[in-house]
Amino acid sequence: MLIKIIKHLFLFLMICILQLAVIPNLPDKINCLNIIIVVIVFILFFININYAIIYSIAFGLFLDIYSPAWFGANLLALFFVVYVINFAFNHILTNKSFYTLLGLSFVATLVYNVVLLIYKLLYFVFFAESLNNLQKISFIWANNLFWQLILNLCLVMIVFIIAHYFTRKFKTIFIDTTRT
Repeated sequence: MLIKIIKHLFLFLMICILQLAVIPNLPDKINCLNIIIVVIVFILFFININYAIIYSIAFGLFLDIYSPAWFGANLLALFFVVYVINFAFNHILTNKSFYTLLGLSFVATLVYNVVLLIYKLLYFVFFAESLNNLQKISFIWANNLFWQLILNLCLVMIVFIIAHYFTRKFKTIFIDTTRT
């Protein structure tokens, strides 16, 4: 039990270090990558929702400490991500396939960024003296969202291929219909 907790804590800390210290220092468009969204989608897709909720709360609190946004913005965004992708996975995309994983990653990235955009827009509506920068912020957000979607989907593909190669958990199962 203790080894399992240590493994999860190590995974959590490594992902946080990558997201907060390494990725922002990468070149211009590559710094839009969001490893946390990819990890939460993989956890929900391959383990279960309980682990996804625990990881999203931990990641949300950790990101909120280092975020200039209101406290709780990342926590709320990650909570919505888990809720929406769990709903989509259980009611719309019911099988565990590569395309389902890509679709869930797309939806998760979109939901996360929309919730954070709503937070930014609310800030400008309530606290900004001038709304002239609203169009500029929306353009920057759309550009970052485009690159984040592309990079997150590429990372999902790479991680899925690596996991498919190294583990037997992700292999497809064929039903033999020739036997009677």
